[in-house]
Amino acid sequence: MRILLLADNWVGLQVTRHLRDLGEDVVGLYLHPPEGQNLGEEIAAASGLSETEVHVAGAHWSDQDLELVRKLAPDIVLVVFWAHILPAEFLSIPSRCCVNLHLSYLPYNRGKKPNVWPILDGTPAGVSIHVIDEGIDSGPILARRQVDVQPTDTAETLYRRLLVEIEDLFRESWPGIRDGGLMPLVQEPGSGTFHLDREMAAHEVINLNEMYLGADLLNLLRARTFRPYPSAYFLHEGRRIYVRIDLEIEDEVDGQEVSQ
Repeated sequence: MRILLLADNWVGLQVTRHLRDLGEDVVGLYLHPPEGQNLGEEIAAASGLSETEVHVAGAHWSDQDLELVRKLAPDIVLVVFWAHILPAEFLSIPSRCCVNLHLSYLPYNRGKKPNVWPILDGTPAGVSIHVIDEGIDSGPILARRQVDVQPTDTAETLYRRLLVEIEDLFRESWPGIRDGGLMPLVQEPGSGTFHLDREMAAHEVINLNEMYLGADLLNLLRARTFRPYPSAYFLHEGRRIYVRIDLEIEDEVDGQEVSQ
């Protein structure tokens, strides 16, 4: 099984290490350009590949780039936290399929910010591994796992937990993905939800003259708390006042609640 890996982020590092530990035949590694990499050097080192087997790619794949991928002749392409949509010409190259890891419980929250929307609208949170088609996170699901949203979760804490869950789901599912033993679950057109980055603009301003349900305001603050990114804000004398939130749950000792 010839595997081509497109990887970034902590999860990309863990997947790379796992494949190497298993002795899988990784025929090449693609990283984002240096200005867009997250742990790129660590991923390259963990792969054990030579410098000539590690490549860089951005949003555009030239004919020369695609020809190199064809020469690598992958059976499966693993896409782990890749920032760009892959062109149809790329998707047709592997003999089996391209597989993506996504931080949502598909078909819910395809697209951007899947760690935010479960807090804002109550859709299920989770992690999924799916075949890539020409849509966005719309291909057949190979494995998925629902993750409970805790009342103390912010976008950041939920994101951190989803990272751990997707890495664990990959380890659990990889033998079935590699051997073709998983039954794909087709996503029905129109099912679930889909979001773009620009939708977040509607959830960044707190209007001090507007009435909010307590739950809605709390969820807005939770969903917009992810350091170091800008949080929700209100305006005061023409300046933005950003609001982040920290939540703690009361401890219990021998059945007795203990106030913090």
